[in-house]
Amino acid sequence: MDRSATSSSLGFAPASDGTPSRPVETLAPPPTAPAADGLGRRLLEACSAGDVEAARAVLQAGAHPALLDPAGYTALHRVAAGWHSPETTVRLARLLHDWGAPLETANVRGHTPVLQAAEVGNTAALLVLAELGAACDAVDHRGNTLLHLAASSGNPQTVSAALDRLPADAVGRLNQKGLTPLQVAKNRETVRPLLGAGAQADEPTALMLLKNMPSAMPDVLDRYMTTNGQPLDSSQLEVYLDYMPFWDVERKKPAPETALLRAIVDADQNELLKHPLIETFMHVKWLQIRPFFYFNFAFFVCFALLVTAYGMLRTRQPNGRITQVVGLLTAVFTALTGVRELLQVAHGVRSYFGSVDNWLELLLLVLSTALLAVPDAQQWWVHHVAAWLMLAAWLELTLMIGRIPAVGIYIYMFVRVAQKLIGFLLVYSPLLVAFALSFYVVFGETDAYKSIPLSLIKTFVMMMGEYEYNSAFIDHSPTYLGTSHVLMVLFIVSMPIITVNLLIGLTVNDIQSVFMTAGLERLRITVIQILLIDWMVNNMLRLLQEREDRADQGEPPIPSRLEELSTGSPGAGRRRPQAAVERTLGDGDGASRVEQKLDKVLVSLSELSLRVGVLERCVAPPERHTPAL
Repeated sequence: MDRSATSSSLGFAPASDGTPSRPVETLAPPPTAPAADGLGRRLLEACSAGDVEAARAVLQAGAHPALLDPAGYTALHRVAAGWHSPETTVRLARLLHDWGAPLETANVRGHTPVLQAAEVGNTAALLVLAELGAACDAVDHRGNTLLHLAASSGNPQTVSAALDRLPADAVGRLNQKGLTPLQVAKNRETVRPLLGAGAQADEPTALMLLKNMPSAMPDVLDRYMTTNGQPLDSSQLEVYLDYMPFWDVERKKPAPETALLRAIVDADQNELLKHPLIETFMHVKWLQIRPFFYFNFAFFVCFALLVTAYGMLRTRQPNGRITQVVGLLTAVFTALTGVRELLQVAHGVRSYFGSVDNWLELLLLVLSTALLAVPDAQQWWVHHVAAWLMLAAWLELTLMIGRIPAVGIYIYMFVRVAQKLIGFLLVYSPLLVAFALSFYVVFGETDAYKSIPLSLIKTFVMMMGEYEYNSAFIDHSPTYLGTSHVLMVLFIVSMPIITVNLLIGLTVNDIQSVFMTAGLERLRITVIQILLIDWMVNNMLRLLQEREDRADQGEPPIPSRLEELSTGSPGAGRRRPQAAVERTLGDGDGASRVEQKLDKVLVSLSELSLRVGVLERCVAPPERHTPAL
């Protein structure tokens, strides 16, 4: 957007002096400024109403243009705060200025007229006051600059006008709360011009925008993806990734650099995980944690094999020597699994108990402990516990396979379809119960229907086509002729033919939607894995670092991995985005795989929802300005 368009349409020109001007304190109302008398009140009312002729008449009658109302507002403040047409605003401001109205008088909040115009988003008032000589580098009592107030107004034209009249480093200035203009922006439209002017969205800023304005996050992420200017279908196209949204420039100690990923998952903004910047960062993080994941996976495979073997031996050879050896190994792995679960609870209690996988692992621990607690017992419940134990172990193993990014989407497609199918079955369950009770009444003399629970199970199995017509009507002649035949015909038409086919159709009617939903779930689970393993690894590094510090105070701290990925670090200044890609690729065996992943992102860039317009805006990497922190 051409920010000069608004000013030129009203006959204003941007300030030609591009040199940074010194911030000045706003002027307090002069002690000798007269309070509003009768004429003064009429002048203030005329300016608030946008009545130019009435204001001119009151001024000619002797009203003082510097009169103040109880809140310290002058007539120019009233014009700046009013929502009149641009022409009326310009005429009133020029009229008051011609009669000597002060441009720098501040109200009780420290707002001069031009700051007042920025706060309410009155672009016309801001432009005319700036042209008349108002100081655009003033700040209010809370340290808010013209750009802070314009960004908080929610008017992108006001933001553009303020950017045109301020030095380049204004986008990084802090108010008394330590906030930049980007952090106080009110909506997505005001975020865009700030990003275009070089505003930096580091980790704290990205977290604040995600919390207050999640719709602006795609623009923030797009800001840190640039190209070398080649066409999208060119083999020479290069994409430069800048991981600044994951980096806190004020952080002094090593940290996981995953706060933004955690916030995205906690805010249920999983669509953002598909953005190329986040997806490639997740891939780099996955390369880091992959050895730990596969170690954990191998550990659980051993645990599942042991509990399966122990469960089978307890039901076949309860007192055998091999049963005792396997039981000892199972006890060791059960204890280690319990320690692993405690670490996950320490990472986050709410997230732990909110996961179905963790509840399944807890069930597995309980069942395994129950079998181990009474190794010599021959109670009737042993077979039940062993059966459920083996089912839980291999079901959890299936879900763990779903955490592998390459194949996880297929596991979560199965989970998604199963969830929908169970929901539809619950909807049609009254019909199933109705037929089960009817069959219990008319076929109660046969073994399959001799109780209501057995009748329910038999009826459910019959939905799949297992009617056993000969057993019900030929081998054993039904007692209630006619009714039993009509009920069977109604059941066959209603349940296996209509209901089952309807269930299948409703479950898989939108397989593309199921695929997309499963893909988002896979990304979410990957983030959860990254957060957990990264937390454990960083805690271990922290403990090792503290040990080294105690041994040798002169040793440098362990560098954070993101210092190799990010384009900026404390005290080192900003690096070019090319350096971010080069450092991301790095050296070693994993480099080729990272390059392959980035090549896939380049080839399928348009398929990853990165609009062509975004790339066109980023053809020439924008000039970066370091915030004055």
